[in-house]
Amino acid sequence: MKHFRRVIIVVLSVIVLLFAGNIFYLCRLYGSIKTQYMVMARECLVQVDFIEILSRLKRESNYPDSNLKVNIDITHRISESGNMIPAYERESGYTGKVENRDDRLLGLFESFHTTLAYNLREQTKDLDSRTDYAFLDSIFKAELNNIGLYPKRVAVVPEDSVPAFSTRGMWRIDYSILRDSPIIYTAYMSPPLGSILRQTAGVVVTTSLIIMALAFAFIYLIRMVMRLRTIEEMKDDFTNNMTHELKTPIAASYSAVDTLLNCGKHNDPAKRERYLRLALEQLSRLSELVESILSMSMERRKTIVLNNEKITVKPFVDELASICRLRASKRVDVEVTVDPFDMEIESDPTHFANVINNLMDNAVKYSGDEVGIKIRIDKNGMEVEDNGIGIPSKSIPLIFNKFYRVPSGNRQDVRGYGIGLYYVRFILAKMGWDISVKSTVGKGSIFRIDFK
Repeated sequence: MKHFRRVIIVVLSVIVLLFAGNIFYLCRLYGSIKTQYMVMARECLVQVDFIEILSRLKRESNYPDSNLKVNIDITHRISESGNMIPAYERESGYTGKVENRDDRLLGLFESFHTTLAYNLREQTKDLDSRTDYAFLDSIFKAELNNIGLYPKRVAVVPEDSVPAFSTRGMWRIDYSILRDSPIIYTAYMSPPLGSILRQTAGVVVTTSLIIMALAFAFIYLIRMVMRLRTIEEMKDDFTNNMTHELKTPIAASYSAVDTLLNCGKHNDPAKRERYLRLALEQLSRLSELVESILSMSMERRKTIVLNNEKITVKPFVDELASICRLRASKRVDVEVTVDPFDMEIESDPTHFANVINNLMDNAVKYSGDEVGIKIRIDKNGMEVEDNGIGIPSKSIPLIFNKFYRVPSGNRQDVRGYGIGLYYVRFILAKMGWDISVKSTVGKGSIFRIDFK
């Protein structure tokens, strides 16, 4: 058991480490996606700034006294490092190797785009008009939507201002045209969870399914191991009890026969009859124990074949009831009712008799000095009712389990092994029938067999 616990601890530790590692890599994946989206958002801000400046220029040029002139220098552009260089000059450190001409061309267009925005800002910085931040918000959100990002909330504010809203959980993007130039304004956007989930859905779903499968398999394994351990303990108890029970009738029969042999010369009829009756009772007890062992091993025979034949129910059950009365050491009243009176069923006579005997024997064992058993049979099923001590409600779901005995029923004058009802359910299942029980503590039980 200690070895098993160590294995369980190791397996649990490995699962926890795998889970932690998975969470770590998911966080890294989220960080990578966030960086990618932030770069895309900043590229949107370049376009948004350009559109807003053009809108402001248009507004200024509509004034009657406006004498606005803007000169755009297209001979220079802003390099990737933020420096002004001739338009078609390669930046210092460029090796001349171009892996993808489309990417290089796209970078050139972006550089000219930024250069244009820079020129516009430089030549319109003395305009008296103010930046329309509401307009910036709307076009920033529209540009984000155009590239497939759908944040619930966006806002653009001046760099030197304090946002009038809570920025908790929002992404911040500081915008400036040149890398070393002052920040023009700050944009905030809520994380576009829909886009993030779409990118990480495969990893998240498969990881969740793997974790759920591992957890289910592990829990199922633990439950099965604990169940097997319980069954093993009950089996050990059964073996110990059965060994003791087998020794008792053998020893008693041996003593009785030995006494008869040694004392036979006295020819005392009363003593001889007493010892012979004792030997007969112990041999009968031994026979019952052997039948119990055979019943227990029956479930291992998965290929058991039932020899079904027509059985006239009334005389068949009446005979079993008579044997039960004779075998009992106390008064037993068995009432058998069959409707219709000449009813027949198709079943294996031996196993069907064993089922009825088991139910009646339990009724006799777990009843008082006077036992009342009522057996009612019709075309739908069969009921065996007794006036015994009853079964606690919490034990009813367990009474058909192998080796299980009701704790309140373990009286000192009643011996059992917890296999009788297990055998009953097993045989009835082979017959295609069902069994259920209703019981009230102190009043008795009703076992119901449904024919199908």
